[in-house]
Amino acid sequence: MVRWSVLLTLGLALILLDGRYHQRWVSPGALTTAHSSIAAESPESCAACHAAAAAPGPHGWLANFASEPGLEDSLRCLDCHFEGQESATVVAAHSVTALPAAESEAAGSPPSLRYALAAVWSGPESTGGGYACAVCHQEHRGRGASLVAMNDVACQSCHVEIIDAFAGNHPSLEAPQKAPSIAFNHPQHEGYWPDDQLVCADCHGVDDGGTTMLTGTFEVSCANCHAQGQEDVHGYRISRNLTTILQPPDMEVGPDVAWPVASGVFISPLMWMLLAGDPQLDEPLEDLYRYDDLGLEAEPYEWYPDDEVLLDDFANGFLRLAEAMASGDEEVLAARLARVSGLAPEDDSVQRLLQQLLAGQFALQAFASRVLGESAGDGPAWEAARAAVGWRVNEEDTAVEYRPVGHADGFARAWIELLVSSRGAGSEGFPGELLTAIRASEFGSGGWLYGTCLECHEQAGAGIAMTWRSRLSRDPASGFAHFTHRSHADIRRGEGQCAECHVLVDPEENERGFASYVKDDCATCHMGDLAPDNCLHCHSYHFERP
Repeated sequence: MVRWSVLLTLGLALILLDGRYHQRWVSPGALTTAHSSIAAESPESCAACHAAAAAPGPHGWLANFASEPGLEDSLRCLDCHFEGQESATVVAAHSVTALPAAESEAAGSPPSLRYALAAVWSGPESTGGGYACAVCHQEHRGRGASLVAMNDVACQSCHVEIIDAFAGNHPSLEAPQKAPSIAFNHPQHEGYWPDDQLVCADCHGVDDGGTTMLTGTFEVSCANCHAQGQEDVHGYRISRNLTTILQPPDMEVGPDVAWPVASGVFISPLMWMLLAGDPQLDEPLEDLYRYDDLGLEAEPYEWYPDDEVLLDDFANGFLRLAEAMASGDEEVLAARLARVSGLAPEDDSVQRLLQQLLAGQFALQAFASRVLGESAGDGPAWEAARAAVGWRVNEEDTAVEYRPVGHADGFARAWIELLVSSRGAGSEGFPGELLTAIRASEFGSGGWLYGTCLECHEQAGAGIAMTWRSRLSRDPASGFAHFTHRSHADIRRGEGQCAECHVLVDPEENERGFASYVKDDCATCHMGDLAPDNCLHCHSYHFERP
């Protein structure tokens, strides 16, 4: 009788597991609302998340029942989440492939039994170099369950240095490292406000979501004081930075070269780049560059190469450049910029500077008419003059020059972005060496770009980008912390509320101009039942949340 009962039970189980409604019998519970649409799409929808469910019949489910959720299931999560990111990065601890080594031992005695268990526990098992999503995000707990809720014990199953409470032995807070942004000295500007006290709201405001503290544009936050004129040091520094675009230097050439009357002494950094973009000039330019070890400061008038033919080669190369610029030969000019920068001719940075050069074509044509002794191209491009503010032909010095006309000058910005984008991408050999020297010259404290833009705007990281606008204060120091200004501003209403947390100090003490944050100020509320103090209230698990 027992045998028949067992056989009947097994047979019934197999029928149920292999029948039309088998998922109903094996499901451990209802899905959350966010995932409930998956179940409505197909009667075989379990296979959308569970790899084992794809196997025919009950065999896959029996294997799945006896196993822990693995990375194969997690890869199915990534069909919808973290689009465009590498799966190996997403399933790595904190979604970061390289993290500092964790503390191997707990610090001190655990304050409670639950943390003692967490300290002993080795953490969720890593399989195949990652952690399954279901270790933290557990489904089938009902429609109203949260997929992101975690308690502190879950965090401290890996982080074994026990934190009993935020107001307790949580480490002290430090001011975030200064991210590349606008170089603004808060204490220095304090005296320009009424009663010598900064009014934060004049420049800053919370975004619509209440999360991010925004900074106003130059026009909103700065232009009221920094008018672009002689009376303002900011505007004067921009407008006084005249740069030479094209000028024939004084030098001795042979009788076969129609060399113009010239008065230039040095070659400007932009001229060096445009000339070095011509492969036929490699030998004469390198010889000039290394002559007396003067580099960019080499004077063609004092250049006496062993092979005098190099003088004529250089002069002819200069004339080819003048012809290309006067005729607006986009293909030739883009190729020249690309050769030295190491970027492609169609790269955005190359094209932006090219268009700025073409905007001054009317001046370049007038220059070429005098230098070459004949009309270049189709005559003066007077239409281009409308977009060519700042360009001029200096008749006395036989040069085409450009003077920035104010804040956010297009030519200065395009020249900066090309040099910054080319960092690490420069060509090999002499063009690459020349590019390094040009960057050092232009970005140095005495360089044209430093005095024009870089005194306020900073490079981001190792280059490749410029910080033209102030970074949002939401940018985290570590990538794992978050803070909402709106909720705190609502609590601390009134004049000077920002200064309760943001205390001005001498920039020599902290380059941000603010003192480090004080944990005790936060702990006056974030303790006990007053305000949340759990780990995830301030920290994110994933380095970059979806």
